[in-house]
Amino acid sequence: MGKGTSTVVAVEEGKSVTMQLDLGAMGKPVQKFQLTPENGGTKVEWVMTSSFGMNPIGRVIGLFLDGMLGKTHERGLSNLAKVLNTAA
Repeated sequence: MGKGTSTVVAVEEGKSVTMQLDLGAMGKPVQKFQLTPENGGTKVEWVMTSSFGMNPIGRVIGLFLDGMLGKTHERGLSNLAKVLNTAA
């Protein structure tokens, strides 16, 4: 809910940006923006991975993460496309 940090941990120029998130008690997922040339432009994929270990509650929550975060990721990617199309 607006708390936490994001640290860029790896950059592959023209290919990807990887970030380590620290969401406190909610965990430390890794986010990656993967860039792929496509149709004269660039396809951007936003992937988030997290390990819940053997925590049964975390593992159940993990089943619902795509539904919880998918719309936020889609909105973020849409906003990115708008900004880039305006700059072009």
